Amino acid sequence: MSYRLRTTVVLRILATVPLLMCPSLAAAQTSGLVAAYAFNETSGTTALDASGNGNNGVLTNGPLFVVGKNSNGVRLDGVNDYVNLSNPASLRLTGSMTLSAWINSSAFPVDDAAIISKRQSSETGYQLDTTIDRGPRTIGFKITNGSGNNVIRYGATAMQTNTWYHVAGVYDATNRTMAVYLNQTWS
Repeated sequence: MSYRLRTTVVLRILATVPLLMCPSLAAAQTSGLVAAYAFNETSGTTALDASGNGNNGVLTNGPLFVVGKNSNGVRLDGVNDYVNLSNPASLRLTGSMTLSAWINSSAFPVDDAAIISKRQSSETGYQLDTTIDRGPRTIGFKITNGSGNNVIRYGATAMQTNTWYHVAGVYDATNRTMAVYLNQTWS
């Protein structure tokens, strides 16, 4: 799994949380916090997982630890930098989940900018991003449902460069609902 952003940004991942488990996945996943990245390191290439699950990330292609919104963050160059989390079983989320991060982009790419992504080249999986799919740059949350179809929720609030945003995507598998939040407000 890679956390990717195609624009220059300071990123701080707060949490990846499955809210309610599908019965068939209960043995493979546990409820509660599965990964959290404060990016409080000041050097090196390892981003420590604060959840206690050992899902440490590797800074790939040169991201830097820098001052962020609440302590440190990671600056990604917008070209090929990302934090690689590999593919641990605990991050293969298919049931209910919440993905959230603090972001601050100095520029936006022409297309989507992935923030948290477990999308395959076939566009299956899940992704929290900023997108222009519906016009102005907004938050987007994409998942693949049990039938293999993409389900997408878009925010309504236009985003600006050089502004801190807390972004979140929430999927409730029991009620089959998705929501996106910008600065803790349903968008």
